[in-house]
Amino acid sequence: MSILKVNSIEPANAGSEDYFLAKVWINYDQTIPAISASGKVSSITDDGVGVFNINFSNAFSSANYASLEASNAAQNRCGFRSENTTLLLRHVCENDSGTNIDNQWVTFGIIA
Repeated sequence: MSILKVNSIEPANAGSEDYFLAKVWINYDQTIPAISASGKVSSITDDGVGVFNINFSNAFSSANYASLEASNAAQNRCGFRSENTTLLLRHVCENDSGTNIDNQWVTFGIIA
C-alpha cells in the first residue's frame, strides 16, 4: 500500500475553490455504547444518558473547529457543548422536552 502525503489539495483550475477535509469522523451507537466506525477517534466516554465525550487520537491546535452531525432521532436533537477541547468533543442528545436520551446511531465529522 502507498501513502500519499500532501499539505493541500488544489483543483485543476487553481484558485477557484478551497477544499476542507474531515480531520475526525465517527459513527457510534449511544445505546450500547460502541463505535461502529471512525477515523482518528481513540475512544468514546459515556458520561450519562445522552452525554458522550468523543476522544481524539491527536490533539487539534485549537478547540475552534466546525462539526457536522446527524442522528436517527427525528424528534430529538443532538449537539455539541462548549466544553470542547483540543482533545475531545462533548456530545449531548436530548428529546424535545429537554431530557437527555441515547440515540441508536450518531455520526459526525470535524473540519478544522
